[in-house]
Amino acid sequence: MCGLFGIYRESGGIRVHDLTEPLRVLNHRGPDQTGTWLDATGCCALGHTRLSIMDPEGGRQPLFNEDQSVGAVVNGEFYGFEEIRDNLEDQGHRFRTRSDSEVLVHLYEEYGFDCLHRLRGEFAFILWDSLARRVFAGRDRFGVKPLCYHVLTDGVLLASEAKAIFAAGIEPAWDREGVHLAASLQYLTQGRTLFEGVRQVPPGHYLVLEESRVSLTRYWDLDFPLLSDRRPCGDRRALAIDLKSQVLDAVRVRMRSDVPVGFHLSGGIDSSTIVALAHEVSAAPGACFTVGFDESAYDELDLAVETAQKWNVHLRGIPVSQDELIAHLSDAAYFSEGLAVNAHLAAKFILSRFIRDEGYKVILSGEGADEILYGYPHFTNDLVRMNSGSGPDVDPKLAGQNWVSSGIMLADGLGIPLDFVKKEVGFVPTFLRSKSVLGTRVRSLMRGDHLESFRSIDVGRSYLGSINVEEQLRGRHPLDQASYLWCKSALPNYILKTLGDGLEMAHSVEGRVPFLDHWLFEFVKQIPPEEKIRGGVEKCILREAMKPQLTERVFARRKHPFYAPPFRVIGSGLDVFREVLTSDAGRAQPFFDVDRVLNLLNSIDVMSPADRAIWDPPAFMALTTCLIQARFNPR
Repeated sequence: MCGLFGIYRESGGIRVHDLTEPLRVLNHRGPDQTGTWLDATGCCALGHTRLSIMDPEGGRQPLFNEDQSVGAVVNGEFYGFEEIRDNLEDQGHRFRTRSDSEVLVHLYEEYGFDCLHRLRGEFAFILWDSLARRVFAGRDRFGVKPLCYHVLTDGVLLASEAKAIFAAGIEPAWDREGVHLAASLQYLTQGRTLFEGVRQVPPGHYLVLEESRVSLTRYWDLDFPLLSDRRPCGDRRALAIDLKSQVLDAVRVRMRSDVPVGFHLSGGIDSSTIVALAHEVSAAPGACFTVGFDESAYDELDLAVETAQKWNVHLRGIPVSQDELIAHLSDAAYFSEGLAVNAHLAAKFILSRFIRDEGYKVILSGEGADEILYGYPHFTNDLVRMNSGSGPDVDPKLAGQNWVSSGIMLADGLGIPLDFVKKEVGFVPTFLRSKSVLGTRVRSLMRGDHLESFRSIDVGRSYLGSINVEEQLRGRHPLDQASYLWCKSALPNYILKTLGDGLEMAHSVEGRVPFLDHWLFEFVKQIPPEEKIRGGVEKCILREAMKPQLTERVFARRKHPFYAPPFRVIGSGLDVFREVLTSDAGRAQPFFDVDRVLNLLNSIDVMSPADRAIWDPPAFMALTTCLIQARFNPR
């Protein structure tokens, strides 16, 4: 895991010094080593801040092929690289390091852009081909590792984080339409960041700059089966056994490391599965880490203790108070470069700091299981509605079982109209209805002039603007459609970036996610959705596969999102909120009406617990907007 920075200017004139400041602001991603390289023509430079995990002594980057005509900087891991390396050596390639990253330059020599199809893992990279005068930059299939870019008049800047692009001299500016869309449906749309002129290479895509032209190409997509191609699953028990084998393999390859590997462990089935299977891979896997909160409804520590005792693993529980969450929220917003809907942003920041202080650079987590096995309650609600054909927007029984998700994943009011989505997709997935309800509340706190500027925008049309509806949604099962849309917005832009990489790498911790292994996904996507959710119970096939290795309570437990207790804005908490909102930065941000937000805060502690939970996300959207304004000062 590392920090990447690359610059190309056709006119030349680049100096190694141009890398100094961008790499300095990326040092948190790779504090172990810094590497730079400048093309002899002065047209291209690559920079790398290294978190040494594989081949700590010899894996310094940038990495080159034999004649140094191809050079690259890589972030993340290529799994199964040993076999790739052996095959390349049989073809005459010679390696200088034991690093997994080095296979990239030699694969590119042999296969060009098609090298991406031979890579398995979580990765981002920037590659320079001096013979073709070509920049080639790619990102993994699900978007676990970040890669953003800014197009210059005669070239391009590429980096792991937007802050490195600003450090290279680009003035920060809000992408006001992008923020408006995020305020309306919580998530940035594919390819966008919060900042104007700074784009993301979308998951499963690569960027090429050649002959003064920047282009993006998709090399992989989810490609769910057509309904007409769906077949019954057959022997359910055999399917569960096969699933366990596939997940075990994804865990096994991610345990490969030259430094200790630890684990996130909550009270849910996903992280418990990872910990259980790690014991089949290693006799002594590393420690587990769990955040604890002071409200029992949000605390999962006691369940994590049960799992840790079952497997006799060392568990470190990290109790986090509201005061600590407040104290670290500004830094969490800065490193995540995102807007949050809850103090879980700061909780994840604190957790990652603790993990690194305990001596761990690599952590395995259960993210992705809910996406591929339909564990979120909004998927279950979609299935209920599909089978019933009528009834309320949210199944009352489901809402009662998942009250923490009310207003987050299950709609609880009237939302922004999404008629275009219904027309194009055939229905409005539950999660989008829920986000549209959140959007009405967020908009109620926004400035009138901002809302007027974007009054004519159809949010549903904009949301689908980057989605290939014809090729990827038509003719698919409704749950597969909903999963596809979630995996193109919520997953890469919030779960993996804002809550994931941004906060893990703030403390130099590499996150690995076995459930988002694309080999595993190719197997799982063939499982009929009705086998993933049966009798109103989510992830049934995983529960069946893992039942002997889970505690009774974890096996029976319903989905519980990683969510901090809603803020009680009393005493110092209210003072901090007011200070942020009424600061120069709070007044300078162009989106939220500060007085409206302050009125909301003043009323929160007389609200019912349910209403307090409902208004916590809009308040945090406003607060983190002010914090981004303070830390980046975008115009």
